[in-house]
Amino acid sequence: MWFCPWNIFLEPGLLEYDLQEARKLDQIVQLAEKFNIYLQLVLIYHGMLNKANWHINPYNAIHGGPCKVPGDFFVNKAAQTLFKARLRYIIARWAYSANVFAIELINEADLTDYMEFQHVIDWHRTMANYIHTINPYNTLVTSSCADFKKGRLLGKLRGIDF
Repeated sequence: MWFCPWNIFLEPGLLEYDLQEARKLDQIVQLAEKFNIYLQLVLIYHGMLNKANWHINPYNAIHGGPCKVPGDFFVNKAAQTLFKARLRYIIARWAYSANVFAIELINEADLTDYMEFQHVIDWHRTMANYIHTINPYNTLVTSSCADFKKGRLLGKLRGIDF
């Protein structure tokens, strides 16, 4: 399940969660439990961190966010703190379900507008480890890349489960 503008657009403003969108996912999780379907929650669609949708990203400075350009998302400490709050909300609301088997941090992380891919790797390490410290349900943590070699770099991180 992608959190993205055309599906579950959970956070239209910083720390402002759209409760109607959240209820949609509540219902999807309930149906997954009923029909024995397993879900992977994809928290960031790569387009939110590149030219495609940066203009609607709540982390963008034009909306009061801490980031002037998409690559700032990976290195800005305020953005990391805000994203950790989002992680706490998502885990508290949906990770209880055994049918939510994984949390994917970013879909195709290498297709974002980043400064250096090492920043993306460091961000993943921080967020994956954080999830493991706050998630009592042991939900798996993953991410993905379009480029196999970059994906392998993420896959080697201790907090990334697969």
